[in-house]
Amino acid sequence: MGYTSFLEKRYDEYFETFFSLCMTPMLFICQDGKVGCFNHPASEFFGFSDEKGLSDLYFWEDPNYRFKKSLVQPCENKTMFDLAYSFESVKEEGFYKTSKEGIVKARIIISQIVFSQELKGQLVEFHNLSGIYDGQEYMDTEKQMLELVFNSMTEGLALHEIILNERGQAYDYRFLQVNPSFEKIMGLKSADITGKTVRQILPNVEQYWIDTYAKVALEGETLRINNFSSDLKKYFDVITFSPKKYYFAVLALDITEKIVMQRELIKAKEEAEAAWRAKNIFIANMSHELRNPMNGIMGFVDLLCESELNDSQREYVNIIHDSSFSLLRILNDIIDFSRLDSSAMSICEEMTDIRAYMSRIYEFFLPSCSLAGNSFVLETDSMIPRSIFMDKERYRQVISNLIGNAIKFCRNGKVEVKLSLISKTKEVCEINFSVKDSGIGIKQEDMHKLFRPFSQIDSTPGKKYSGTGLGLAISQRIIQAFGSEIKVDSLPGEGSIFHFILKFKYKD
Repeated sequence: MGYTSFLEKRYDEYFETFFSLCMTPMLFICQDGKVGCFNHPASEFFGFSDEKGLSDLYFWEDPNYRFKKSLVQPCENKTMFDLAYSFESVKEEGFYKTSKEGIVKARIIISQIVFSQELKGQLVEFHNLSGIYDGQEYMDTEKQMLELVFNSMTEGLALHEIILNERGQAYDYRFLQVNPSFEKIMGLKSADITGKTVRQILPNVEQYWIDTYAKVALEGETLRINNFSSDLKKYFDVITFSPKKYYFAVLALDITEKIVMQRELIKAKEEAEAAWRAKNIFIANMSHELRNPMNGIMGFVDLLCESELNDSQREYVNIIHDSSFSLLRILNDIIDFSRLDSSAMSICEEMTDIRAYMSRIYEFFLPSCSLAGNSFVLETDSMIPRSIFMDKERYRQVISNLIGNAIKFCRNGKVEVKLSLISKTKEVCEINFSVKDSGIGIKQEDMHKLFRPFSQIDSTPGKKYSGTGLGLAISQRIIQAFGSEIKVDSLPGEGSIFHFILKFKYKD
């Protein structure tokens, strides 16, 4: 629910409470002329024989006052007329069912009301002039009820009188009555402001407020205002209406905290966007300034390896080569992760021979797999189309990460890479990629760490298995970008299987 909707709901609730507690018979007429609701005193006044009463009946079709419709102008804040209300005419035309008989002299007061977008229409009061409902007890009860509503409201409510100069221009207004919530919101005590003018209390009050309230008091408009008070240093959401000419009521909420919060959120958003742009610039510079020199170092190290070296020199060069390779791999992981994190990943799909593609990956990892004492198996389902559209670099990155991890955590065991056809239509095929190993496995309590950036299962200072902790995080984000997810099944001491399912366009 937005803030405006919240306010409208609060004002609707206030109106409902006031409507139900008021001892005066009242009807609420919707914009289409139908009776929307009525209170209990109205039910007694009209002698309704069922719960429906006047609901959904057109107000001006009542034979007692249909001829008075021309007196009510939509632009007028309030209309009043007296009539002899005949229950016999109601029964004769069958307008509604009533238990009442005879004639009651009544005064009808019709007020235009706009509390919210949904709460628009006319409030109709019925004042019995025949003395049936008169009496001090009734008046006292009604007064107590209204005071209860007035004092218990969480919104600030105040009644004012507009003050005009000799030329009929508004230059001030007077406080007549305020509720406790108004005192709290405005930071003003009732005893200090009642009977005084706003210029006496707030000398720097903006003329805007006086002109606005004068329009309401003199023309009978109902207005909603969001504005800042320089005297009180607060923002207010205000609904103001006129109960009668030269007077206006104010229903106010302090929205200063909300406004401040909105501005802080906007500022935070702008700062975050600026940081995001700065990070992307840094990544671009890092890629150029660090990756290129590292490639140069590794190129010259390769040349040194081909030179005539003694055993000590060759050992040193091999250390430099391995260290450079590790550093470049770490650098590449950080850059790749940053790009993925900033949604800067580009997708480039091209026609690919899936069997030749997987064979090249297999041949690349075969030496390191054999060095770890593992057997290495690649199995590709014969039903998979040979030519599929795929981003070769992104899938190579994912599959290589999974195979590399399998080899790292498996010694003298078995690593299996398997591609299985799940489904196939005329244009799209669905393939399951899986990498299985018979290595150390993963404890159930460590599963949540697998795809977390910079997180490793073995995080001890002397950890056996090195790495950045980014490989699986990068792989997961790549696969998620393609609409899937890497899943894992594992048992400690028995091994693990990582797998994901993806859809590809293909060509036979």
